Amino acid sequence: MPSRRAGRLRVVVVALVLAGCGVAYGVWRARVRPAARPLDEARPSWPAPVPSEAASADSPVAGVSDPPPPHAETLEDLITGLERNPDQPEAWHRLGLAYRRQGEAEAEGGMDPRPAYEKSAAALGESQARLPGREETLNALGEVYQLLAAEEGARGGDVRPVLAGAIATFDNAIGWALGNSVAYLWRGNLHMRLGEAEAAAGVDARESFKEAVMDFTRASNMDRTAWKAFANRGLAYEKLEEWDMAVSSYEAALRIVGDAFPPLEEWLAKARARQGGR
Repeated sequence: MPSRRAGRLRVVVVALVLAGCGVAYGVWRARVRPAARPLDEARPSWPAPVPSEAASADSPVAGVSDPPPPHAETLEDLITGLERNPDQPEAWHRLGLAYRRQGEAEAEGGMDPRPAYEKSAAALGESQARLPGREETLNALGEVYQLLAAEEGARGGDVRPVLAGAIATFDNAIGWALGNSVAYLWRGNLHMRLGEAEAAAGVDARESFKEAVMDFTRASNMDRTAWKAFANRGLAYEKLEEWDMAVSSYEAALRIVGDAFPPLEEWLAKARARQGGR
C-alpha cells in the first residue's frame, strides 16, 4: 500500500508539473522574447520531420513516432492509468504523443500550441527515463522539440533557450542509454540548429558546430551504416569551413546510400569546389 501511494503521489506531482508548463513558459517567454519579426523571416530553415526512408540529411529521423492507438484514448484515460501505475514507459510515451496531437490541433485552429508541446516533451522524458534508449521515444522527443522551436521562431521569439533545453534532455537520454546512435544523431542535429540560431543572432557559433561534429562522429562510429550521421557531419564541417573533412564525410555517406539521396551529390560537388578554391 505505501508503494502504491508513493506511485500515485509521483503521478500527481508530474501532472502538476505538466499543468504548470503553460504558466512557466509564459514567464520564460516574457523574459527572453526579443522584438517581433515578420513571421516569414522568423521561420527556421530546417524541414519538418519525415519518415526515415525519405529523410533529408539535416533532419535526422531514424524512425517515425508510434501511430495513435486504434481506440480513442483520451488524456484523462492515460492520466488515470498512470495514477494507478506510474511505472509504464509505454503509457508515458502515448501521453506525450497525445499532447503533441493536441498541440498540432491547436496550431491548426490558430491557437498557441507551445504549452502542449512542452507537456509532450515532459511526458516523453518520463518514458525515456523508464525505458532508456527506445528509438521511438527519442525520435518523438526530437520531433516535438523541433515543433516547439519552429513555433517559437515563427512568433519572433528566441529559439536558443528551446534548443538548449532540448540538448539538455538528450544529454540525460545519452547518460541513461550509452551507445545509442539515435540519441547522438538527434543531439548533433540540435547543436546544428543552435549554432545556426547563434550565427543569426551575431554570436560566435563555432563551439555549437564543433559539438555537432563530435555527436555525428559518435553516431557514425556506433552505426557504420548511418549515412545521415556522415552527411550531417559534412554539413557541420561546412559551417566550420573545413572543406577536406566535409568532402570526406559526404563521400562516406555516398558509399552507404548511393544515389538514393540526390542532394548528397550536390553537396559533395559544392564542397569539392570550395576545397580546390582555397
